Amino acid sequence: MARVDFSGLDFGLFYAAGATFVRCDFSDATFFQLDFGQPQVQKDYRRPIAISDRRYPQTIYEDCVFRRTKFDPANTFFGSARFVRCFFDRAWLREMLFTHSAEFLDCRFAGKIVESNFFGTISDTETAKRVGRTINAFSGNDFRDADLIWVGFREIDLDAQRWPETSDYAILTDTPTKIKAAMARARATLAGDDLARVVSSLAVLARVYANERQRLLKRWEFPPQVPADVQDRVWDLLVPGA
Repeated sequence: MARVDFSGLDFGLFYAAGATFVRCDFSDATFFQLDFGQPQVQKDYRRPIAISDRRYPQTIYEDCVFRRTKFDPANTFFGSARFVRCFFDRAWLREMLFTHSAEFLDCRFAGKIVESNFFGTISDTETAKRVGRTINAFSGNDFRDADLIWVGFREIDLDAQRWPETSDYAILTDTPTKIKAAMARARATLAGDDLARVVSSLAVLARVYANERQRLLKRWEFPPQVPADVQDRVWDLLVPGA
């Protein structure tokens, strides 16, 4: 399917399976029930799809535009889909959590992305069997014009993407070691309540990021109960000289 104009349409139900969309425009479209790439064929509608059921080929979106496109967070599933050079321009990317098997290559993102996750690996064995792979391609994506708010990038090579060019973002490599070094700097430069509060916050991060080789940090993205002055100190300790 090439150069189809879906702009402004209201989809109550949109399921794609084994399809290819090239240079299609989804601007200002609204989706309620959406599966970008249904992974399997359902043999019998009277029973759930089994892992052993035949798979559809991956659904591909190439050079497609999603400008101000609205997705319903609770009903949007990315399934087995690959997006290549697509443009998500102020699309409603909020609470996009069902992205475990989606691939993104050389895509551009502009506007807010809120409380969403992207994955470089498929850790769930059932999902991996359904789509037929354990690795998601994720590289060359441009987030320079995006505002990332509580967005997670799991097992993704952060150096292979482009990030907002402001001092509010930083990439930590070998995250546990960097947090340990920040704790050492805190103990060398702080004392009393300041030291206790900062070390406590760093200890929480150490537990949360224990197994992460890389982590994208955003200034002020700490639990809301952490006072602003503590957040500021933690940031300066983790990203010295930023």
